[in-house]
Parts: sequence; structure tokens; C-alpha cells
Amino acid sequence: GQAYCWLGENEKAQIILEEALQKPGENHLIVLQLIALYHKSGNSSAWQALLDRRLVSVNDLMESGDSFFYQENYSAALDWYRIALFSEPSLKLVWERWQSIGLKYENKKDWQQASAVYQAALEYQEQLGLAPFRASFLFRLGVNLERLGDSANKDAAGHYYDQAIADGYFLDETDL
Repeated sequence: GQAYCWLGENEKAQIILEEALQKPGENHLIVLQLIALYHKSGNSSAWQALLDRRLVSVNDLMESGDSFFYQENYSAALDWYRIALFSEPSLKLVWERWQSIGLKYENKKDWQQASAVYQAALEYQEQLGLAPFRASFLFRLGVNLERLGDSANKDAAGHYYDQAIADGYFLDETDL
């Protein structure tokens, strides 16, 4: 199954991995590979069903995300963190990693990508009905929009700053 994944033959890989999952024994790596394949193909009901069966832990999902995070493949890391949040939406560590990815893009002076990361976090929180780190995400989004420099983004930045402060964000000397 893994070889077919590397070759990009995802349908063949999926068939083999699904068959292997039916066999007894330790299979959490097979489950993780299937979750990745289902996620990549947009089959959310299939990966959600695997999560519902509790064949892997949230820690397994976080470790998968972290492996991509440390390789600086932030898009893939965010995919795994989204899946982990489906299992445990209030998991603080996921939201901390998400913010870290935004800060990594800021350190690279990629304001557009950092803005996209914070915007995605806010949208995902809204879908889940949660708000951990919301004020911080709002503030960081405002900072990056302001850095993009055009007047429309600067106006939007002011709106996000106001929201962040209304949500309890407190400025400190590092924000100035």
C-alpha cells in the first residue's frame, strides 16, 4: 500500500490498505495512511468513520502533523491538525501549533500566507463553535494584513484589531 502511495496510485493503495486493515494485529499506521488518502481525496465521511472507530489516538494524529511541521510542510501539518481537531476540538496543543505555523510564515515575511493561516483558523473555529486563541488570531491577522500595505488591507486590519481587543486581547511591548 505504501509503495502505491509513493507512486501516486492512490486507488490501488486504498484497496490494499483497506484489505490490510481487516487483518488482526497492530494497524494504527495503516489507519493513518488511510486517513491521509481519504482526506486527500476529499472523502471526509471515510476518515471520520475511521476516527469514530478509535483505531488511532489524537496523539497519533498530532504526531503525524508534527512530523510535517518540523519538515516545514505547514500545509500538510495543518491538514493533520484539522483531523485531530475533529477528534478533540478543544485540544489546546493543536491551536498552539496552528498559531506557530502563522508565526513561522511571519518570520519568513510571507504576510499573505500568514494571513491565510490565521483566517483559516478563525473560520475553522467558527465551524466548530470554539474560540481558543481567537483574540490572538484576530490580532495576528490584523498585523499581517497591515503589513501587506494596501489601503483595503489596512482598513481590514483595523477591524481585526478592534475585534481582538473586544475579545480580550491585551497589547504588550512585543506587539508595538
